[in-house]
Amino acid sequence: MKIFAFAFVSFVTLLAGVVAGPEDFTRTNERFVDGIIVGRIEDLSNNIRERGLDPLKVEENTYELYRLPVTDLFLVDAAVVDVLVEGLSNIVINRINFSILRQRLQLDISLPLITANAGTLHPRSSHPYTRVKLFDSEFHGQLSGSARVEEIRIQVDARVSIGIVSGVSINNLDINFSVKKIESDMNIVLLDHDLSETVNKFLNETLPNNLEKYSDDINKLLGVVIKDVVERRMSNNDSDVERNY
Repeated sequence: MKIFAFAFVSFVTLLAGVVAGPEDFTRTNERFVDGIIVGRIEDLSNNIRERGLDPLKVEENTYELYRLPVTDLFLVDAAVVDVLVEGLSNIVINRINFSILRQRLQLDISLPLITANAGTLHPRSSHPYTRVKLFDSEFHGQLSGSARVEEIRIQVDARVSIGIVSGVSINNLDINFSVKKIESDMNIVLLDHDLSETVNKFLNETLPNNLEKYSDDINKLLGVVIKDVVERRMSNNDSDVERNY
């Protein structure tokens, strides 16, 4: 979702620059805007890889997730062992089409496959996989196994208004979000209770079914959120311009 919002913000920002310029609205400008958005998405993919997030590898490490200030009366920490996450940077642009005359943007972006694997505890690790400490009591949990998500996809059909004075505004934003398939084979134990079957059933069956069942509501919500992000970004850009004068 953050990837799509980034792409759409880039489009609106670039389009505002085209509108403000002296050029006529031509097919060349349309291709220029398309090409810049593609370049921005490629930059984002490269940035994800350069930050070591794809693939994300952790052989063994311990993280303190939360601790109360000053005291150890409550803390949460976790040991991460043999974690591998792949596919976050493989952003595929299935379609991008912007028409100045029709004032319409069509964008289709997907992540074909994201996989995640977590190993069992290393024998020499002195920590449980997850630990919650409350006063003198400790609660332990463990997680291992694998999960994969196939084709996270977002399609957008946006109508925009373009004006020399008013700039760029979004009149209508239709979103179609989908996930082709989720496969989970996790082993989860919490407070000595095996929750593996429950969690795997939720991820493999319940979640995909609900994403499809409530797709209209989800798409409307995403449309509102993304439109708000874009408008806030554009508002901030306008404020920056005003401060520069």
